[in-house]
Amino acid sequence: MSYILDALQRREAQQNPEAAAALIIKRHKEQRFRLIGTTVAAALIANAALLLWLWWPEPAPESAHASPTAEAVGPSPAQIPLEYPPGSTPGPARLPRAPEPAKAATAAPAATITPAPKAADTRLVRTLLDTLPKDVKERFPGLAFSTHIYAEDASLRAVVANGRRLTEGDSIQGVRLERITATGALVRFENYLVEIPVIADWQ
Repeated sequence: MSYILDALQRREAQQNPEAAAALIIKRHKEQRFRLIGTTVAAALIANAALLLWLWWPEPAPESAHASPTAEAVGPSPAQIPLEYPPGSTPGPARLPRAPEPAKAATAAPAATITPAPKAADTRLVRTLLDTLPKDVKERFPGLAFSTHIYAEDASLRAVVANGRRLTEGDSIQGVRLERITATGALVRFENYLVEIPVIADWQ
């Protein structure tokens, strides 16, 4: 169809010079529109390729080394359970002694090895306030509790002793508050963990 149309347009141009001039101008405009369209399409494709290259996500680098895990530590005095075994009565109880670190091996002859001095005994004796030894009880400061707040969340627990608000870990007159229990407090004095039944004293 296009060939027939071109032949008809050429024949008409030969018969009419004005139509020939209009045909030439029309073809120039069509060529220019095609050139502009091709240029715009090429620019759009180039911009799309550039944006795709800039915004393409890079693969995350793999971690070369795993982070070291924290070393396990033994239970603190604040984590000591307060319950006694069935059938037993409250009284002095000795906490389990922490395992001593292994001594480093040495290649020196046995005759030249000097025994290391024994570490001081740091075991804590758990007891009630009324069952403290007499001399220790005389040194134990007098604590007057006026408020006792217990909650499952340890950060909300508090007591007021001698007019001062205390939370777990605070100290007063040489006594450290290790734990606030549902019925009282567990404090550390010298080498003793002493249970003080605060609520029982109020009753």
